[in-house]
Amino acid sequence: GGVIGLFRGVIGLHRSVVGLHRSVVGLLRSMIVRSVIDLLRGVIGFHRSVVGLLWGVVGLLRRVVGLLRSVIALLNRGVIGLLRDVIGLLRARGVIGLLRRVKGFRRGMIGLFRCV
Repeated sequence: GGVIGLFRGVIGLHRSVVGLHRSVVGLLRSMIVRSVIDLLRGVIGFHRSVVGLLWGVVGLLRRVVGLLRSVIALLNRGVIGLLRDVIGLLRARGVIGLLRRVKGFRRGMIGLFRCV
């Protein structure tokens, strides 16, 4: 009876050790799977955030480029308008000067005729 009991005890102990080993292995596997899934989730989340950040940067660059274009267009229009105004002013002054010269020429002719 003692040997059979001892044998049964050893078998029971072996079974419990095997069960413990299986449970530990199962726990590790589930932990590994969970950690891998968490890692994948983290990587996917990081990728999404990076992509979102890049899209935000691209949108910001587009806005900046649009702003620069509008500023350049405004400056071009302003400079061209300024040049036109200056040219117009010079022309107006030229016309005024021409009119003054014509007036002076008339006065001179009238004075000449008077003298004659």
